[in-house]
Amino acid sequence: MFVNNNLKNLFFLLFVLLSIVFSRNSYAAPSLTLTQTLTGFSTTSVRMNYGDINNDGYSDLMIQNQGYSSNRGRLNFYFGSSTPDTNADLTITGEAVNAYLGNLLAFTIGDVNGDSFDDLLLGTYTVNSYNGRFYMFNGKDTLVGDITATIDTADSAVSGNSTDKYFFGAATGHCDVNNDGNQDILINAITNVYTASKIYIYYNSNNTFDFSNSDLILSSSNSYAMGSNGISCLDANGDGYKDILLTGNDLQGNHSSELYLASASGLPTTSSVNFVPHLSGINWTSTGPTMMFATGDINNDGMDDFCGGSPRYSSSKGVIYCVLGKQTFLSVVNFSESEIILVGEANNDNFGRDLALYDITNDGMLDLIVGAYQTDGSDEGKVYIFKNNGSGFSYPAWITKGHEQLNQNYGNAVMGFDWDADGWSDIAIRAPAGGTTYMYEITHSSAELTVTEDGAVSQPRISGTSTIGEGSSIGNIQWSTSNSATGTWSNCSSEDGVFDEASENYSCDVSTLNDGINTIYVRSSDADDLYIPPENYISATVTLDGKVPVVSETKFGINKENEDYNDDDLEDGGIEILKLDEREFRLNIDTKDDTSSIKYIMVSQNKDFDGANWKEYDGNIDLKFDHDGKKHIYIKLKDAAGNISDVLKQDIRIDTEKPGFTVDKIGRLTPDFSKYINYFYTEDTLNLAGSSEEDCVIEMYVNGNNVNKSFSVRGDSKWSIDNYTFTQGVNKVLIQSTDAYGNESSISFTLTIDPSASLFPSELKSVLGLSIKQKATEFEINHNVPVVEIENKDINVSIDSKEKEKLTLWERVGSTLRLIYSNLIAVL
Repeated sequence: MFVNNNLKNLFFLLFVLLSIVFSRNSYAAPSLTLTQTLTGFSTTSVRMNYGDINNDGYSDLMIQNQGYSSNRGRLNFYFGSSTPDTNADLTITGEAVNAYLGNLLAFTIGDVNGDSFDDLLLGTYTVNSYNGRFYMFNGKDTLVGDITATIDTADSAVSGNSTDKYFFGAATGHCDVNNDGNQDILINAITNVYTASKIYIYYNSNNTFDFSNSDLILSSSNSYAMGSNGISCLDANGDGYKDILLTGNDLQGNHSSELYLASASGLPTTSSVNFVPHLSGINWTSTGPTMMFATGDINNDGMDDFCGGSPRYSSSKGVIYCVLGKQTFLSVVNFSESEIILVGEANNDNFGRDLALYDITNDGMLDLIVGAYQTDGSDEGKVYIFKNNGSGFSYPAWITKGHEQLNQNYGNAVMGFDWDADGWSDIAIRAPAGGTTYMYEITHSSAELTVTEDGAVSQPRISGTSTIGEGSSIGNIQWSTSNSATGTWSNCSSEDGVFDEASENYSCDVSTLNDGINTIYVRSSDADDLYIPPENYISATVTLDGKVPVVSETKFGINKENEDYNDDDLEDGGIEILKLDEREFRLNIDTKDDTSSIKYIMVSQNKDFDGANWKEYDGNIDLKFDHDGKKHIYIKLKDAAGNISDVLKQDIRIDTEKPGFTVDKIGRLTPDFSKYINYFYTEDTLNLAGSSEEDCVIEMYVNGNNVNKSFSVRGDSKWSIDNYTFTQGVNKVLIQSTDAYGNESSISFTLTIDPSASLFPSELKSVLGLSIKQKATEFEINHNVPVVEIENKDINVSIDSKEKEKLTLWERVGSTLRLIYSNLIAVL
């Protein structure tokens, strides 16, 4: 097909133009839907603000009505609710003609006394012969109706003077100046010659203020009435201390700004940074202050930034300068070197007449709202909303809204907030020439999200579905570990590769999560790039486990009930040989996974696990063997995320035979347990000895009590219990030998200890030549050392003597003869 050069050039030009358009603004844009029209304001109304005065969870709208009732001035408050209306719930009126209550920036809303109700800090610089006055009204749920601001009606009031507090109350502010966690109050004053200004700072002491004496004074010696055009608190260098930004202008409307950088040593009383050039603005005496400032962290780097508008820049085309916060500032900063500069579209637009920073899109980044109240010089007015792109604002404007009638000054004041607490942005736009404030809500579509919780996973992905209402489509889906819009969010992906439908299946790569239990949040945006508010986020609990179970930490026990043992009762797996005295038993396995739980176990006597299957892990395995000997078992573990451990080899030795065991000596007596089980002694401290298998543990019980510490049999298979003292009387003795496998052998007998022999049986006393009732003599008890066995009697007698070595030969002969004689008598 032939195409001439002119047609080629036309196509090329069209392509270039389209490329420029789409490269300059890649975002879809919603519209603004009018929800309320507030009327009845004077044409000199200037500013707006918001806060929660009655602590009901809704933001209350405040509109300044400066020219009300012969310039007394009035502040109208419209309380927020799920369905806010156009009726003022609270009005506060200036106390006299030309009071100009709340003029310019002489009002601030915030909780300064720590009671969770936002308080009103108001100023009127013209009363009291232009010495000015400051009022504080404490927020409360009963603060309603019509109030005239006077010293008596305010909760606190401070009057200026003609020396150092002239124009006192021209601007107010609050923030934690001394870094003690409490909100302090700042009040502006101007000297009577308009060549210098001061900021009086009153520290919060237990949520009270001593207004009779200021705690700190900031002084400015230039002629720009510093602070009269705004007192802003911010952390411009990210050091955790509140810095103070002052703006002001002279009578010709020229603007100046100063920054006071706080530190650990406090807030300096003179400026740290001066901004140049002094920008040309609007004459103070005609339509109000020249330059409005807005502060906030535009690029989310932890340092507050500030933007200011100069509407008379370049034939009143207007300009916005945004200076980004930084750790170190030069002492002089030129606005022309600002990181962000936005210029109005045409001469006489007065772009930058007012501005506000607010997160319109719910993406956690501050967007910029700018008013140009004299668009094309017709006073029709226009408002621009610039979307934050992460490092600045995308140009041209994301949303543009103009007024359809001339001479309205639409955009003279702008503000973003959430009036009905539904999570979606509301935008207030003042058109003072028509005495009107317009309330808009940004159009949006609410998406429904689902997420699949897979429990413990080794592959870090989650998935779900997002569905949005008819007429819109899903724009994006993101996940984060934060439930705040300002958190760090990562994009998910659509199942079909692109988000462009009303219902989308999505998945998210969550590999940046740490191993362990993680709570994640998911949000979606519509085709207009509006994200659902935080209260609509969905959450899921994901246990990410990329580690295999550590089998080296496995411990084993034998036939233990779960509630009857702890780790100290178990043997380290793979190190110690488990020794058992039975062939059928329950093997207790105590193991764990650092992240998730052990779900399955595989056990085999073959290291290749031939024929073995995974079984649910409950901590026990029942095993049975046909014969004694050494056994090898192999174990693998699988956790809930599917990770499989290395192989653990555990050796088990089975021995069901009882150990050999003898008791060879009881004192000097050699017992014969095949004949006798009862033994008698006159001494109480004896040595006992015998033999058993090596490494067996010997224990002795007397009358049911274990009376000696366990000890092992020596290498010569001998054991002994030395110098054990028995109690006098009958002692029931059990001596037990236990081998390493738990097999036991034992011998039981009675041992009667009686130095007087009175407890000995009658047969034994007859052998000693004594009658049953006759008491044995000391000589017979202490000097005879025979062992006497009486036929058909289970009696084995030993009478020993400590005095044996002292006996004479004739005494021994006599004792022996007497014993033989007594023995013959007993037998007969």
